[in-house]
Amino acid sequence: MSNRLSDVANDGERNKLSNVFNEKVMNYLENPSNENYQILKKTTKKFDSIPEGHENFGASNISSVLDKGLEKLKQKDPEFCKRILNSIEHVPDIYKRFERYLSN
Repeated sequence: MSNRLSDVANDGERNKLSNVFNEKVMNYLENPSNENYQILKKTTKKFDSIPEGHENFGASNISSVLDKGLEKLKQKDPEFCKRILNSIEHVPDIYKRFERYLSN
C-alpha cells in the first residue's frame, strides 16, 4: 500500500524519466545503433519500474511493446506518429527533433 507522498514522488520521477525516455528514443531514431538501443532499453526498464503514482493511472509496461513501437516509428506509421507528436508537444526540443525525423 502506498501513501500520498510516495505517490506524488513517483509521479515526479515518472515525469522526469519521461523526458529522458523521449530523448533516448530520439537518439535511437537518429542513430539506430545497438548501443543506443541498449541505452533506450535500460531507460525503458527503469521507467517501467516506477510504482503507481497519484495522478498517473498506474505503472507502465513500455518495455513489452518497445520493439513494436520502434518499428512503427521507423516505418513512420501516420497514426502512431500522430499520437507520439501529441504526447510530446509539451517538450519543444524533442517535438522539433521528431518533426525533423519524420520529414526525412
